[in-house]
Amino acid sequence: MRRDHVVESDCGWSRASAEVGNHMQRSRAMTRSFPICLAGLAPFVVVGCSDSPPPAPQMVATATVDGTNTAVTGRSDCWKGDNGTYFLRAQTYDTDGNFSDRPNVDVFLYKDSLSIKMISVSVSADRSFQFDLAKDASLAKKDANTYTISGAFQEMTTKRQMTVDLSLTCPAP
Repeated sequence: MRRDHVVESDCGWSRASAEVGNHMQRSRAMTRSFPICLAGLAPFVVVGCSDSPPPAPQMVATATVDGTNTAVTGRSDCWKGDNGTYFLRAQTYDTDGNFSDRPNVDVFLYKDSLSIKMISVSVSADRSFQFDLAKDASLAKKDANTYTISGAFQEMTTKRQMTVDLSLTCPAP
């Protein structure tokens, strides 16, 4: 695997196109790297992917889905998919630094060479949605170091509509 890959973007929304694989099943097999959501939504850099992330700033994801509140505060990690796509993840880890299997909100910021492509939020194994930046960017708003998304989204598996209010907050500088 190349370890000199560099991606620069902002911790928010850029030009986009949709390309999402089976990320929930593949994510555990992927290599982690150090965190990339830095300096309160200012530009950040991904440099390679390493086997273990160092201590990390935290990105907070809070979602209200169909009236149910769910929140996760977790390390912001880089992962490299089988097809070379990089994405970020805000995920809860247990006290030993291991991935927690309990239901929570996973936020994936899919990236191609210079742009964030999509955010996928999974509240549980059977309740998730994808936010396609190419189609839904008008629903996203930035305020200081927080981005919010509000709207009705189609659930990925059952295709039913879900009402979602999502907030992503990067750490202050």
